[in-house]
Amino acid sequence: MPVNIDEVIDRLERAWPDAGLPPLPGPKSSIEQVLADIAAVIAPRRLPDELATFWRRLSPEYLQPLSPFPHPNSPEFALHCWLELGKEQPSSLFPIARRRGHFTLVELAEDDDPGGTVFDWPHAGADFQITHPRLSSYLDQLATMLELGEYLVLELPDGQVEYEFDPLGQWSQIAAVRLVPSLPLPRYGTRTTIGKDVW
Repeated sequence: MPVNIDEVIDRLERAWPDAGLPPLPGPKSSIEQVLADIAAVIAPRRLPDELATFWRRLSPEYLQPLSPFPHPNSPEFALHCWLELGKEQPSSLFPIARRRGHFTLVELAEDDDPGGTVFDWPHAGADFQITHPRLSSYLDQLATMLELGEYLVLELPDGQVEYEFDPLGQWSQIAAVRLVPSLPLPRYGTRTTIGKDVW
């Protein structure tokens, strides 16, 4: 059953202080301008409603201490990545997380298609792997793992602490199991590995 994006963001906001971290900050004051800049360059495609809601609620780069690899980036950096990638990636996929050449991407909306499918792309030239049917599912998995304590708090010699999310490395396996009830997806059927030829 689909989860509500606002409810799952509420859970993430509760999980942060529960883990001993400062409260997650809201978006920067420039968020509406950034969203307008993104809308201008991706037209006629659109950001999925869930992604726009997520960016209007949180500054996603602050999720990095307790989030899967690659860690979420700010919308400003996401736009930079989309422009930098150019023809290396399908224009219907927008990067929301990047670490070195590894990306998490969300399918853009177009015409009557709401988009929103989440993909893992380990490097240029690789196939795209569907990981979640919607961004809310990705965030729901993150919130659930945090609520279950799937992280370590490591005390460093200088007295500082460092967080390790998913120390058992279960994120991808859990995502694959959680994806199954959502199949077939309207556009991709039961396929979860997608080549560039699809776009």
